[in-house]
Amino acid sequence: QKALYFHPQYYYLGHFSKFLAPGSVKIQGEVVKEGGGDDDDDFEVCAWPYGKCDESMLHATTFQDVDGNIVVVAMNCGSDDKDFELE
Repeated sequence: QKALYFHPQYYYLGHFSKFLAPGSVKIQGEVVKEGGGDDDDDFEVCAWPYGKCDESMLHATTFQDVDGNIVVVAMNCGSDDKDFELE
């Protein structure tokens, strides 16, 4: 019997195709943990193995489209809701 399984990253990629138009370029963006400040320890580097994700925080990537709009795609790998702010 054959089965088709859609990995969660399949759905995450769908967000990219929905919000990023051709010609969009990656720009600098950072995720700061709650209560973060100017300390280097407050910043996280995205370095998990393929198919894995740190459930303790949000992960995000930032782009600018051809019209100058900023597009942020955020991913929550955890089961708990996470509030966030964009600056």
